[in-house]
Amino acid sequence: MSLVNKSAFFAHQKTLLEPGSYFHREHSGIDYLSLLLALQHAHNRRLLAQYQLPLLDARTPKLPDVMIKQWVDLPKTAWILGVYLLPALLPWRVENTRYATLHQQVASKIKLMPD
Repeated sequence: MSLVNKSAFFAHQKTLLEPGSYFHREHSGIDYLSLLLALQHAHNRRLLAQYQLPLLDARTPKLPDVMIKQWVDLPKTAWILGVYLLPALLPWRVENTRYATLHQQVASKIKLMPD
């Protein structure tokens, strides 16, 4: 397996088998990145079971490279959707989130958009 193929395989595996890495800390109440590796694995197994996420097997289709490369932005995209769809519900949480700057940028742009 070439280095490029191996890298793509591990990125694909991480995307599908490590949901803790892209769940919002604010949603799950768990700071995934501060967990020890063994606890990250346990947290991922719990999320896979809780949300009945499929495991990889020989029939699992390969995700497009563009999806793998952009996957790390999923939490930001979800936050932006939240600002857009639920603007009144989010402000009280903004101060305590790593998305405070993003929230301000998006909220100010949304206010400028016509209905």
